[in-house]
Amino acid sequence: MSTTQRDHAAPTAPAQHDFGWPALLRWGAITGVLASSATMALNRFVGPSMVVLIVVLLIGLSLLRRRERAGAVTIGVVSALDLAFHGPLTLFLLPIIDYPKGWIPGAIGMVASVVNVTAALATVRSRPTTASTAPRMVALAAVTLVMVGSIVSLIAGVTAADEPVRPGDISLVASGNQFSEQQLSADSGQVTISMTNRDPIMHTLVIPDLDVVLAVPDGASRRITFAAQPGRYAFHDEITLGDMRGVLVVR
Repeated sequence: MSTTQRDHAAPTAPAQHDFGWPALLRWGAITGVLASSATMALNRFVGPSMVVLIVVLLIGLSLLRRRERAGAVTIGVVSALDLAFHGPLTLFLLPIIDYPKGWIPGAIGMVASVVNVTAALATVRSRPTTASTAPRMVALAAVTLVMVGSIVSLIAGVTAADEPVRPGDISLVASGNQFSEQQLSADSGQVTISMTNRDPIMHTLVIPDLDVVLAVPDGASRRITFAAQPGRYAFHDEITLGDMRGVLVVR
């Protein structure tokens, strides 16, 4: 048989290195590991839930090489749990874009978890020979979203100005994961609180009943002014919760 005949008779082999859902899942899991590690390293803390996430993602990556569906299920389930556990806090922090060392790895981790859940479901349901451009489109959308957000966050962080305490402000200090005061007092009307953060991580001042949210990066000071009628208003830090609580008494 001639070369021409053999070429004509041979079936077209499917691409062996196509970027499919398993490949996207692999890169998503690796990104999730790196994002969680960066969050803890940059903010100098060890989060037990993040450590568990990293370990299970690594187990899923190992399984993905030998037992594709088992690896996909492992990565998909732990990513879904990550969204359920860390998602509310990440969504709370997303508007605080001028804190790049917290915002960027947090946003990357959240996008990675969404991609992992999507890719895991597709990997389990799709056939090995199924070819699709969808994984590439999802990857492109995720990378574009993260890159644009990261650039905006870096610019916002560089241009953010410190706001030191001024005469007449109510002063509050966050240090050692505690507030310096558990009770603040103010006259009714316009109230201004100046908060200084001496910890290596960001803290927030949240007064739910007054719709007050003040985010203060590590080593910085921020001020917020709001209207308050007489009453007692609980405040807390959304990052640590725990002992970082108090009451604002408005006379």
